[in-house]
Amino acid sequence: MSVTVKVGPGLRKFTNGKESLKVTGNSPIECLHALEARFPAFKRVVYDKQDKLRPQVLFFVNGQRIHANELNNTLKNGDEVLILFAIGGG
Repeated sequence: MSVTVKVGPGLRKFTNGKESLKVTGNSPIECLHALEARFPAFKRVVYDKQDKLRPQVLFFVNGQRIHANELNNTLKNGDEVLILFAIGGG
């Protein structure tokens, strides 16, 4: 199924500057894996040394925030997944 994945500004340097990409995936995690296959450097930044998704990586589906336990939820054709890397400061 075709899904649009939008990548936040902090992650675009790992997608060759691309903000929006079409990928095939049935769930948000499958879309993430599609990006990792296409852009190997992307994987190194979104996972920690134990190969766990970093808590700073945020997912939205059609504008709604989803959490780690929802990454396997089924997507529909034409859905939009936004992946952001939250950075804090002070």
